[in-house]
Amino acid sequence: MVPARKSKAQASLDGGRETYASVVVSENNKEIYAQFIVAEFGAIENRMVDAAAMAKGLGETGHIALYGINFDTDKAVIKPESRPTLEQIANLLAGQPQLNVFIVGHTDSQGTFDYNLDLSRRRAEAIAQELVKSYRIAQPRTAGVGLLAPIGSNASEAGRALNRRVELVAP
Repeated sequence: MVPARKSKAQASLDGGRETYASVVVSENNKEIYAQFIVAEFGAIENRMVDAAAMAKGLGETGHIALYGINFDTDKAVIKPESRPTLEQIANLLAGQPQLNVFIVGHTDSQGTFDYNLDLSRRRAEAIAQELVKSYRIAQPRTAGVGLLAPIGSNASEAGRALNRRVELVAP
């Protein structure tokens, strides 16, 4: 297996908003995989992603980043203001019971590698448990990747904010 190679670039577009691009190329079992992610800082603020947008993102790119699920620092307890996003995830999964997704937790690079990996996993599991308990959704699969898939620079708060996210990923 060849280790993943990553390339990142940053540009300033649309009146100074930060835009980040990340490319990850890897080989697994003699198959090559490439993932290209573009994130625009500032575009996520006050932006609700509904079930239709989630379905569209999953259909077009195989994943969608969700910034509407919040946790306190170093905790895996979902904050109450996350309810609208949880409801939209539940609407998506209830409306398409055949849909197979992972809930994937991401962190920034603050803290140790092992801690971030565990925290991201616990957060993804908390979301899955809440979907089962409150919305009667079948237990989704979860994963935590910690700081391994950044979409912004961990050298700035703006980049770290982009990296702290939950994604729905279609395998």
